[in-house]
Amino acid sequence: NGPGRLLEDFDERASMAFKLYDSGDLGRQLQLQEGTARVRGAEQLTVKLGDGTDVTLSKPEIAVADNDGQPLHHSARLARKVIGLGLLEAIDEATLLQRADPMDCDGDGVSGRASFVEDVQTGALMLGRFGWKAEKIGVRHQVVDALEGDLGVGSEAIPDSDGNVEIDEADLADLTAYMRLLSVPAQRDVDDADVLAGDALFKTVGCAQCHVTDVVTGANHPFSELRGQSIKPYTDLLLHDMGDDLADASAVPVDDDPKAPPAASEWRTPPLWGIGLYATVNGNTGLLHDGRAANVLEAILWHGGEGEAAKQRFAALDTAEREALIAFVESL
Repeated sequence: NGPGRLLEDFDERASMAFKLYDSGDLGRQLQLQEGTARVRGAEQLTVKLGDGTDVTLSKPEIAVADNDGQPLHHSARLARKVIGLGLLEAIDEATLLQRADPMDCDGDGVSGRASFVEDVQTGALMLGRFGWKAEKIGVRHQVVDALEGDLGVGSEAIPDSDGNVEIDEADLADLTAYMRLLSVPAQRDVDDADVLAGDALFKTVGCAQCHVTDVVTGANHPFSELRGQSIKPYTDLLLHDMGDDLADASAVPVDDDPKAPPAASEWRTPPLWGIGLYATVNGNTGLLHDGRAANVLEAILWHGGEGEAAKQRFAALDTAEREALIAFVESL
């Protein structure tokens, strides 16, 4: 139930997906029988920290082509961890919208906005909260979309490409219940001096502006055990413009309309809970939407746009402070 890893081979074991932008079917996912994907190299840049440390960042160059060898315009997406989805689903919409500030009215440089998505069955405009671009409205939506997009398994909500339904409602309900009830690991080393210092720095540096530390779930979720829970998801589930370095290939521009689709540089704040167990669970620590960051330090240094100011404050920390902040994140 942990996250995927940077592409090794594009086969049934791969835990990366590739959204295609060459056809009228915007964002359709590349299927195994349709083409190939491989990492052909990396683009590198060096960042100097306040204590003089040089950090080399690496952005994978992934070549995606159809079966005729023609390159495909794409966006690479790493499979996300699926713990705590029910708790995130149980947060009231009003709680999420309260934190949205699409026009940056408070002038703090952070202007997170909600993603609005059409319900695949009713067509109603709903608040998106799952997916790298917050393009799924709930756990069931995430499940039926992944069944069809990743596995080619059709449901009543999203039939397969031939219009077939291959999973019945009872099995779909069981799968959705499983996904909703996957628990979140407890934080570790909570009394460690570095972790405590890092906790304070996480807030003062500005990480907590988007990676929200404390939320209470609402009272209306179908599962009673998910209602009224005090949780620490370290996300606001909103879209944020993260700058050109993290933009994908969708080429969608940033739009002032709060109901515009996510732009190329906009990403939903990923929850940080469980991040310190990535190596234990999956044997890798790749972070960000395409797995480019090998660790927490690199992930922070890729932040731009609305995360630029917090990144600069982090980079200016002395060595002990920087290591304390990272120790805190890795304790989650």
